[in-house]
Amino acid sequence: MSVLSVGSNLENNAYLQTNTSQNHGDVSSNSKVNTASIATQSAIAAASQSTTEVVTLSPEANTYAMLASHGIVVTQINGADLGMPSVPQGSSTATMISDIKAMGEASPAVPVGTDDKPDGEITSSAFAQVVKQFGGTKQQADQLFTAFDTNGSDSLSNAEVLQGLASVSTDSSSSTAQSLLSLMNYGNSGTSVSQDGFLAFETALIAAETPSS
Repeated sequence: MSVLSVGSNLENNAYLQTNTSQNHGDVSSNSKVNTASIATQSAIAAASQSTTEVVTLSPEANTYAMLASHGIVVTQINGADLGMPSVPQGSSTATMISDIKAMGEASPAVPVGTDDKPDGEITSSAFAQVVKQFGGTKQQADQLFTAFDTNGSDSLSNAEVLQGLASVSTDSSSSTAQSLLSLMNYGNSGTSVSQDGFLAFETALIAAETPSS
């Protein structure tokens, strides 16, 4: 069981219970070659090995990218991450509500200013730590940070973070988007970023935000 903390630049945070587990089937493609020389087969194998696979967004993950483009923050918290036991079947409504609230309160919150508008920011070092957490390099972190930091302030605002996340939907073939998608897909053997992968990366970024000074 997971809890989504859904926040908007215009509305207060609300907590929704959701099940984000997915089953990923293996997709394979079989082709038959009736007549092919050993040389031709070797050439095909070599070309296949040198081809870089393109990472894409699953339809579910694309939905969250679109929400980011509208300034909506979505974070994910798993009960297991909080050391909470699973809710036994037949538990009382009061117990379930209490557990859900506890998970919701532990969800990363976007820092806000006196006007209740998001004003959190991420430093380059904090951003690099998130990238490292998802298997990325320092060079990759620096390149992505520069792409995210559209105003050149040397820190990322909440709006810049969301804009950067949304970019993987609008221009997924760019080198920046592919770099970002590879992080979201860290640990997944497929080439399609799941909603869990997208939300895990977004949650880590939101958790890295600190109030603007």
